[in-house]
Amino acid sequence: MAGEILRPPRLTGSAEADLAGVVEFLWAIYRALVTELQFVRSQDVDPEIISDAQLAALAALTPTASANLPYFTAVNAAALTGLSAFMRTLLDDASASVARGTLGLGALAVLDTVGAAVLTDDSVTYAKIQEVPQDRILGRQTASTGNIEEIPCTSAGRALIDDADAATQRATLGLGTIATENAGLSVTITTAKLTALGADGSMTFTAGILTAQTAAT
Repeated sequence: MAGEILRPPRLTGSAEADLAGVVEFLWAIYRALVTELQFVRSQDVDPEIISDAQLAALAALTPTASANLPYFTAVNAAALTGLSAFMRTLLDDASASVARGTLGLGALAVLDTVGAAVLTDDSVTYAKIQEVPQDRILGRQTASTGNIEEIPCTSAGRALIDDADAATQRATLGLGTIATENAGLSVTITTAKLTALGADGSMTFTAGILTAQTAAT
């Protein structure tokens, strides 16, 4: 019967013949709907797909806007909820990937963890790194490669490491000119530098040995 066009019977004027034709036509419709379209319900399935009470609950709803969606709050009770135009664009998506595109999600949305290869260069700011205690610099003092460590660095240490050159560092440390002299060379020390020794005038040391002394005048 697939593809067959059902036509109502022609009335002949004979009540008996016409009734038989109508009955046959109705049976043809039944077979098309029930048999051909497989609307026959299995005996193992509850024939009440939706009950009269459930239909009544749906029929009693009065939409308050053009975008309402009915749903059941109990077995025989229903209500309406809003359904936005945007949500309808999500509901008609055929797959999860299409739905992610509708939501504007990027590639990170499907990742469980984020590795270095995924991050854009220079994208992680200092504010996104864990907090660090005061007087610490980040580096690594443990042998071999590994994770970043917090290295203590006092205000005195910071005053030294921000100096631009060795001369500035010597000044930060309070060193005098003798600090740059090499062993084995002659060094002249004035009285002001040897007041603790009670010396007068100046003395000349060579390789740590006093080789000359000039009396104070």
